[in-house]
Amino acid sequence: MLEQHVGNAAGDDVQSMLETWCKAARSGFIIRHNIAHGVSFKMETTLVFSRNPRWHGEVRRREFGDLWCEPNTLDLIRESFATLLRVIGTIAQDRKPLPEIANASALRALREARSILGEFADRFYNPSFEKY
Repeated sequence: MLEQHVGNAAGDDVQSMLETWCKAARSGFIIRHNIAHGVSFKMETTLVFSRNPRWHGEVRRREFGDLWCEPNTLDLIRESFATLLRVIGTIAQDRKPLPEIANASALRALREARSILGEFADRFYNPSFEKY
């Protein structure tokens, strides 16, 4: 719902903040679903969550998803979720206006969270190409 109202936001920084937050949150939900609804197993030293896997070629109604967790992957995901939550908390608890929240450090943190969550949510993510 928030994505639909981003275009009505006053100010470029506020619009950028809301767009970035929405993109990061969408990727975060994919990761959350892979963890919460996936089957976990270990491949050598890597923890893997696999959602809706095809074990014997069966057809699934829902899309396949997976998350390959190197030792620091879950820490990066947790920190990115904390960034998203901090924005929500600042709006809800502190009741600050959006232009005041959309400062340079908040935008930088949201861009980093979007990048991290987007990479780990990507179906074609390969841990051997990790940039973090």
